Amino acid sequence: LNRHTRNVTVVQILQPTVPLNLNNPNNIEADSILVVASFYNNGSTTENGVSWYAYVEGQESQMTSATRMLGTFTPAQMKTDSVYIPAILGVIDTQVVRVVVVSDGDEDLADNELTANVYLAPAYNIEAVKMQSASTGCELRAAVLSITVKNVCFKPIPAGDNMQISY
Repeated sequence: LNRHTRNVTVVQILQPTVPLNLNNPNNIEADSILVVASFYNNGSTTENGVSWYAYVEGQESQMTSATRMLGTFTPAQMKTDSVYIPAILGVIDTQVVRVVVVSDGDEDLADNELTANVYLAPAYNIEAVKMQSASTGCELRAAVLSITVKNVCFKPIPAGDNMQISY
């Protein structure tokens, strides 16, 4: 085994994870995503100034964490750290989180990134439960409709929010 002089590695992403039960999700749309990752100094020298960050693939411009410093990193030392990725409305379902470690002079860049899936449950899901109109028959194009809706998801809809419904 040929050990590099300078090589910091992303070993594992401990969080986020995909929940076993999607009705009890760990992450909800528009809530920050907690990322916990482990790093290892696989080189033979002490490293200073090692940093890392995480982002959601395809959403880098809006869903990237702040950069975190890992401090002094001696050879064969393991460190675990955490950071939050800000999340936005409209990004739901299974997404890919990428963790990147940055170490100047690293001689093996192939192990500086690791990915994990995260499930982002929808925050809001409006379900129409009743529709009424004083008009009958097929002349509904100019009719006034009354639609009763219910939010069947994980976050309450803020009071005073306006919704446009069309058909």
